[in-house]
Amino acid sequence: MAYNSRLVQAARQFIAEKLESNGTWIAVHWRHGTTMHKAYDVLADEVKSFLANNSINGSKAFLSTNLDAGPKLDRFLRHLPLIVEQFKDSNYTAWERALIDQIVHSEAPYFLPSSYQSSYAKIILFHRLRNDKALDRDMKVHC
Repeated sequence: MAYNSRLVQAARQFIAEKLESNGTWIAVHWRHGTTMHKAYDVLADEVKSFLANNSINGSKAFLSTNLDAGPKLDRFLRHLPLIVEQFKDSNYTAWERALIDQIVHSEAPYFLPSSYQSSYAKIILFHRLRNDKALDRDMKVHC
């Protein structure tokens, strides 16, 4: 998929301003409410393990999720040992923000989805492969 240059520019500006300024960062995708995706505590534990196993001391994560707010999202955020950023710029429509999330995930140093089997994760993995982004051991199994 080729992205609109306006959306790519917005994603890259967001990365530069909100994520890269504090060193290494990771991207996390958590889709809530389907049996295909992990529970928040399982995904949070996987994020913690990934950080420890890869000696990543970054302080930020980009999170894309289908939850806008509320106690379920709050519980997940409390379990992550990182400052979480989300793209919420109201100058973009909901579908544009969703595409910007895809771009950020595609360009992140590391991408951790709640399911490697989801169509969303497959799109991101395709773009990461196409752009020669590093794939961790678990990702290689799914490509």
